[in-house]
Amino acid sequence: MSFNLPPKKSSPLDDILPGIVTAIGIGVFFASPLGGIFFAITNSLFVLALLTPLVLVVGFQLWKTFNAVDATCPSCGSPVTALKNGEPTMCFGCGSVLRTNREGNGVELCNPEPSFEEEVPDFFGADTSEIFEDLFGGQRGVVAESVKTEKRQEERVKRVKRESTVIDIDVIQD
Repeated sequence: MSFNLPPKKSSPLDDILPGIVTAIGIGVFFASPLGGIFFAITNSLFVLALLTPLVLVVGFQLWKTFNAVDATCPSCGSPVTALKNGEPTMCFGCGSVLRTNREGNGVELCNPEPSFEEEVPDFFGADTSEIFEDLFGGQRGVVAESVKTEKRQEERVKRVKRESTVIDIDVIQD
């Protein structure tokens, strides 16, 4: 069922009136105090979004200038960035552990150069306590070679005993 309504009288003003009313409404809104507050907050957020990355980049560059040193690795010559407070860092080129020197203008090795006479343990089966001692303030290589050799022999005996131990488990089903 449909209704027969009288035809709508159209005028040229009917087509442009919604646009005119919208423009006037927006103008009145921004002319009011509420529109001024909205405009101020929007502009503040826009400026904040533009300035925050700039301030962060400049701040980081200043921090890096005062707290880090760029140098080359003494072992492989790769570029390295180390903190000036002496905390150890690792060279991504060769894996050497480095720290800044006393003057704070270069880097030096934390660990001694490996010799080919010593046995170099693999990290999957070796005791890594020596590595952590070197990195975080342990003995720092002052231990005599005989003590190191004794410790390695004891570790080998313990590892052989551990690997040769057989654990027998009986499973009982209910």
